[in-house]
Amino acid sequence: MRRGLLSGLLRRNIVGIDIGSSSVKVVELSANGKQGDFRLEKCASELIERSAVADGNLVNIDAVGSALKRAIAKAGIRGKEAVLAIPASLTESQTVSLPDNLTEDELFVQVESEANRLFPPSQNVNFDYVVIGPSETEGGIGVRVTATVSERVTERVTAAEMAGLKAIVMDVEENAIQRAMTHMLAVKPDATETETRDMPVVAMFHLGGARSHALFYQGWKELYEQPMSGSGDQLTQSISRLFSLDLLKAEVKKRKNTLPDEYRSQLLKPSLETLAMEVGQAIQNFLSTSSVGRVDEIVLSGGHASLLGVQTAIQQQTQINTTLANPFANMGAAKNVNARYLQRDLPAYIVSAGLALRGLQ
Repeated sequence: MRRGLLSGLLRRNIVGIDIGSSSVKVVELSANGKQGDFRLEKCASELIERSAVADGNLVNIDAVGSALKRAIAKAGIRGKEAVLAIPASLTESQTVSLPDNLTEDELFVQVESEANRLFPPSQNVNFDYVVIGPSETEGGIGVRVTATVSERVTERVTAAEMAGLKAIVMDVEENAIQRAMTHMLAVKPDATETETRDMPVVAMFHLGGARSHALFYQGWKELYEQPMSGSGDQLTQSISRLFSLDLLKAEVKKRKNTLPDEYRSQLLKPSLETLAMEVGQAIQNFLSTSSVGRVDEIVLSGGHASLLGVQTAIQQQTQINTTLANPFANMGAAKNVNARYLQRDLPAYIVSAGLALRGLQ
């Protein structure tokens, strides 16, 4: 059993690495020791050889490591410490209530015991945990324990090492999304239960290549989570079939919006309509199971969120204010960051930004 430990240096540069099904995204953030004083130093993305990643597993570690090395070089990243993530689909998770007066060592022992219950004793397991706030038990805190088989961690560490990076923490993608979102919305991490109830309810729809999720938050509190059936890869596959393109070329043309006119009528429009209806259904599912009874804002993240027309289609379907995620809001930026070039890809960097924040907090 191992858990990543973070050294206590005041001035650090940390690289967040998001390994998706079609690309890797890297973000380098720095902090000067002042709480919340973060700065974007560099970021870049690089396409991965198709089939190198399947269902979250690194099938071809060499291809992933090579793409990561290219992304690091493209961005000009000099930091060597990195934080990576495992998709939730490859983990087991359990939320437990523990006394709020435990020391760090006592908390670690309790969490390790819980992690051991999530997998058979014969398997070598890595685990992590996050305190998610007060529990319903008086004098208790809620702790979400997440564990995964060590092989999944090792393959990502190996890919990072191929790019000259040292993995210091392995997080979970959904935790990174939540961390980036709460930073983006300037949510107080120490908000009381009463303060949290007065905060807006935000529906975060993470529209990724292989996986999409609906995540509902009020402050730091996660209210509801639901996987979604649609994904960016499905549209790429349809483009590949219609225009007889290999998947890599189809992905590039989709991102650059350089496909023939029939793409919009035959593929894009029906895809957006289906996505908007699925978003609307996820909101209805949340409202039917939650006592909160409202959604104040929709935020879209992930590479698919930047697709032409997504924001408009969802806002028209739901009649709820819909925005694209900017994970670099409420932080500075280095002089060499091209904000105009970055603008269209902002939602895609939410996981890598959340991972870099993990390393700096």
